[in-house]
Amino acid sequence: EFMAGRKSQINKERIEALDALGFEWDPDGSVPKLMFHERVEQLKKFRDKYGHMNVSEKDPEYAQLAHWIHQMRGQYRNRKAGKPYRSRNEGKPSPMTDERLAALVMAGFEFERGNE
Repeated sequence: EFMAGRKSQINKERIEALDALGFEWDPDGSVPKLMFHERVEQLKKFRDKYGHMNVSEKDPEYAQLAHWIHQMRGQYRNRKAGKPYRSRNEGKPSPMTDERLAALVMAGFEFERGNE
């Protein structure tokens, strides 16, 4: 958001601080990769606790995780179809990298689910 000139919580100083800590950024440069891996760990903990990965957006404790899962499924579908995740990302690499795909597979992620 910041790099595209839109209003954002992140600014140049924060980006520099994260860079100094060794953060690796998404292909579009907008979000540290660490956030992805934190979500994968959150999903694994959910699975270990409940025995499944059917996270409901209606549960306030897991609404953000459910939204992230929806995004990952969309990124996966578009990667399979050779399309960008969103039309405004035309010409940019897919955020669903080989590394992310492998991490999701290793976690037992369900890529195809219901009517999404």
